[in-house]
Formats: sequence, C-alpha cells, structure tokens
Amino acid sequence: MKKATMRVVVRQKLAGTSTLKPVNEQAVVALYNTSQLITQREAVSMEIRKILTESVKNFNIVLDDASITSLSFGREFTNAFEAKQVAAQEVEHAKFITKFIVEKAEHDKKSDVIRAQLNFENLHELNFESKDILHDLNLESKDKGTQE
Repeated sequence: MKKATMRVVVRQKLAGTSTLKPVNEQAVVALYNTSQLITQREAVSMEIRKILTESVKNFNIVLDDASITSLSFGREFTNAFEAKQVAAQEVEHAKFITKFIVEKAEHDKKSDVIRAQLNFENLHELNFESKDILHDLNLESKDKGTQE
C-alpha cells in the first residue's frame, strides 16, 4: 500500500457555480511504483501537478502549487526496506573488517621481514665477533706456545 499526502494550493479565477470534479491524488500515486516515488519524488510531484491542473482548468481554478508532503508505504514494504538497509550496513561492516584484516596481515608481514633482517644482521655481527674472539684466542694460544 502506498499513500501520499499532498499540499495543493488553488485559487478561483472568477466566481462561478461550476461543480468541481474531485481528483484523487492516490489514484495518481498508484500509477507509480514505490521506487519511483522515492527516487523521483520531484518528477512524480510535477506529474501530479500537471494532472491536477488539467482536471481543474475548466472550472476557472488556477493551481498554484501541488507537491508531495509525505509518503508512507505498507508494513511489508517498510520491513523489506529496513531489512535491505540492515543487510547493506552488514556488507559495509564486513568490507571494513576484511580491509582491516588484510591491512593487519600486510603490516605483520612487513614486521616479520624487518625482524628477520634484524636477526640476520645480529647473527652476522655475532659471527664476525665470534671469529674475532676465536682469532684472538688463537693468537693467545700461539703466544703461550712460543713463550713456553
């Protein structure tokens, strides 16, 4: 069910006793699907204004303005729309979480590479230091051997 509330401003050009045939704006609203009413509200409003203008022109009435002031939809549509909004929010949340996990994994990977490089450099330095120590020990033992 779709329902529109309209604001219609009219003025009568000349005093007359013509009988005005009422126009049911709900019948006009029924010509459009729910999506059109939401996304093309101004265009729908202009079409309703055009139809109303045509219907009153033979009665010396000028339609100054007609616009949709509110739209309401059936419970089923409202529930479906809310479910769609919730699903869209869940998708956005999942995208955010996925992006966060990927970025964290990339950061962790970079950290691991840097840590491995530092460990390699430390081991490399230790290797040189141990060679220096062994060399010094070798020299000391040779010096002891020559002193005896």
